Amino acid sequence: RGREHIAETSFFVKKMKIKEEEFLRQKKLISVTAYIVKEGDTLWSIAERFDLSVDTIIGSNSPEKINSLQPGTVLRIPDREGIFVKVPEGENIERLSSLYGTKREEVCAANGIDPDLQLSSGREIFLPGANYAAVIQTGDGKVKIASGRDHSLQNTLMWPVKGRVSSLFGWRTFSNGSAGSFHSGLDIVAPYGRAIVSAMDGVVVYSGWMGGYGKTVVIDHTDGITTLYGHCSDLAVQKGDPVYSGQLISYVGSTGRSTGSHLHFEVRKNNFPVDPLSALR
Repeated sequence: RGREHIAETSFFVKKMKIKEEEFLRQKKLISVTAYIVKEGDTLWSIAERFDLSVDTIIGSNSPEKINSLQPGTVLRIPDREGIFVKVPEGENIERLSSLYGTKREEVCAANGIDPDLQLSSGREIFLPGANYAAVIQTGDGKVKIASGRDHSLQNTLMWPVKGRVSSLFGWRTFSNGSAGSFHSGLDIVAPYGRAIVSAMDGVVVYSGWMGGYGKTVVIDHTDGITTLYGHCSDLAVQKGDPVYSGQLISYVGSTGRSTGSHLHFEVRKNNFPVDPLSALR
């Protein structure tokens, strides 16, 4: 129990330090690094390199760059979680902050703008902590909340682990009813060490530690579909391994930013997060 207590205390201290560093970053202007894609890079390996989420990498660069990701491609890497957006006509800081679940004061601090400033249409700004999957832009330039459902994937994937769903895809709300963070996957509570299987035939494109996801496996399937399995206790496959539907790939754990034994499961279609419940059978 003594070792467990030391480990828990160490994790808590590290968590508080990360929160403090993030708080200080949110008070500063956004800083961007240019990264040149190298042979063998994936979205997930780049995200791990900079300790950012995949959604931040995607939301900070053009779809053309993300979808090709060829060696030599130059990516824009921000110094914190969030995304870049172009201001739609008629939008203001207050509404954009609300739509994307970020805070107006943080948006103003990151971009060095006055809270009362009327934003010009087409201007690009950075939204700290926002998730690009939370909102979609319609054909007429308006923005609205995304559902995350893709009917083309209906009944495509098998359940990766037997357990209880504890957190759904989409917005997590606080007890007072206000919007919290956007959850890009499905959390499934299961006993520590329970087997996790591949939801579909594919090839492993990432196997290792991935920031807040802890020990993680990412599998590339057909037609632009990828699945992610996070917070694992141990991994049973390596990058490049072919896997079949139902094959053992890892074990349930609580690594990374996790408060208990569970699987964080994500489904993506062309890099865009999809509600796993719309694809599982």
